Amino acid sequence: MSHDGTGATGPASGFTVYEKPAEDAWPTPDLTLAIADTSPAPALDITLFPGRWQPWLAAAAERAGAPVDYVAGSVLASVGAAIGNARWGSPWEGWAHPPVIWVACIGNPSAGKSPGINAAAVPISDLGKQLNDDWEERARDYRTAKQAAKECRATWERDVKDAITAGYAAPLEPVTARDPDQPHKRRIYSTEPTVEKARDLSAANPRGMLLHRDELAGWICSMGKYGNGNAGGDRGFWLQAYEGGRWASDRVKDGDDAPDIPHLTWGIVGGFQPDRLASTMLAGDDDGLTARFLYFWPASPDGVSDRPSGRALPFDLVAMLRRLRELPMRDHRPVMLPFDGGAAEALQDWRREAKDMEADRTGLFLS
Repeated sequence: MSHDGTGATGPASGFTVYEKPAEDAWPTPDLTLAIADTSPAPALDITLFPGRWQPWLAAAAERAGAPVDYVAGSVLASVGAAIGNARWGSPWEGWAHPPVIWVACIGNPSAGKSPGINAAAVPISDLGKQLNDDWEERARDYRTAKQAAKECRATWERDVKDAITAGYAAPLEPVTARDPDQPHKRRIYSTEPTVEKARDLSAANPRGMLLHRDELAGWICSMGKYGNGNAGGDRGFWLQAYEGGRWASDRVKDGDDAPDIPHLTWGIVGGFQPDRLASTMLAGDDDGLTARFLYFWPASPDGVSDRPSGRALPFDLVAMLRRLRELPMRDHRPVMLPFDGGAAEALQDWRREAKDMEADRTGLFLS
């Protein structure tokens, strides 16, 4: 209808004529973006794991009633922590890295994150208990040596007094008069250490440690809680714990007793709910913490899985982890395992691919 009510159409009337397109003029719309906001989750290929690990992963996931992804992620972090600084990988001369793996298992509260993670986290905790079977004996030896040192010191102090009284030079302090080093329980596992405690644990356990948190968001939010708001310092500590670099703390309160840790090495495994992941890990400036994690986020299963059968596992994971933890390590120095030519070239190909991707990426995805 025209402005003047005459019913005229076309350019003269001030309206544009709309002609209905032919039925095949428009393609069938892709409704994917309208019905889903995520890409399909790729399936984890457990054949990437060697030998008996494949049936172990499948059986452990079935027993836990959890996706195998969570079990595999926990195994990677736990095995890496068990090896720790005993063995490092070296693609080529000048580049080496500990087998530290940080794993974040993502899913809704009912996704099975905790049971899947516990399939490997509980065994490594049990290993920590086994490593201290001789604790009472070591503690007794320490108390005995400390008392013996006390008596030697008393004797030496009397000798010094007698020498000075007689006008002679004072005898030097004997080594036996010094207190022995206090023993520490062997540790491989912790759930909520402050930075100061994590530092001390690393000093007492030079092979490395594993941090296990059921919800990693709590760990992220606690940074700086016990250190006058020094969240940046806490994050710096943990960033270095991924690299296995030297940590030399020089705080006034430590005096000359500040620990010097040749290789600060911590593995991490824990869970995230999707919303908490967005509000903690994906918020704020990018300092590299987010990029250090491997994220395991399997597709949600359709319906409830079958009741676990409780079938036996192919081997005892605690025993396997203990063998790795007892790998020879001389003078707290890692044994370097060089890559062969094919592995080094594969890594170099990946570095080229990553460099090409950097050109059109920004923010956290760039990291």
